[in-house]
Amino acid sequence: MGQTLKLRDMINDDSFSDIVNPDGNRVAAIAALPWDKDGLSFQFNYSRVEIRKSEALQRLHSFLVSESENGYITRQEAVSMIPPLLLDVQPYHKVLDACAAPGSKTAQIIEMLDVNLVNLECKQSNSSSVSSGMVVANDVDNKRCYMLVHQAKRLHSPCFVICNHDTGVMPNFFSETDGNRTRMKFDRILCDAPCTGDGTIRKNVDVWTKWTISNGNNFH
Repeated sequence: MGQTLKLRDMINDDSFSDIVNPDGNRVAAIAALPWDKDGLSFQFNYSRVEIRKSEALQRLHSFLVSESENGYITRQEAVSMIPPLLLDVQPYHKVLDACAAPGSKTAQIIEMLDVNLVNLECKQSNSSSVSSGMVVANDVDNKRCYMLVHQAKRLHSPCFVICNHDTGVMPNFFSETDGNRTRMKFDRILCDAPCTGDGTIRKNVDVWTKWTISNGNNFH
C-alpha cells in the first residue's frame, strides 16, 4: 500500500500530470476525481486515437499498464468506482461481493481495506501489517471466475477469498477462535448484478447495430 500512496503523490505532482503535446498545448493528461476522499481515483483524459498520435502519451500509457499489471493501479470506468465508495469499507469489515467478476470492484474493496488501515494507524499511532477485514468475492459463472482470480491476485493481498457459487443459496461461513466456532456475518454486501450491457452504447457505437433483446434475456 505504501507504494500505491507514493504513486498517488507522484501522479499529483505537476511535472507528471501536465503533458506537453506535439502541438505545444499543455493539458492535464490525468485528473483526480473530486468525489474520492482518499484521492486515489484518477481519470485519463485522452482517447486511444489521441494516445497513438503522441509518443509522450504512449509512454505514459505504457507506464500505467505496467503499474496495473503489478497491482498498483486498477483500470476501470469512473462510474463503476462509485458503489464500493458508498460502502464506506473499514479495515476490520467482512465484505461479500456477490456478483464479483470480472473483479474491478473487488480489487477496489481490497485496496480500501488497506488504505483505511493506513489511515486508522495514523490516527491511533500504531502499526499492523495486515487488515483484519476480508473480501469474499463470489460469481456464479465459472469462466468469469478465472478473470476474477487474475484481477485480485495482482494485489498480492491475503485478505480475499474467491468462490464460484450461486449467491442466492450461498452457504454459511464460519470462523474459529480459541476452539470456538462461530458463524461469520458480513458487515457490507455489494451486489452489482449483471446487466444487459446496452449502456455501453455511449462509448461503443457498434452496439447500436449488434445489440438485440435476446442479449438482455440471456441474463435471466
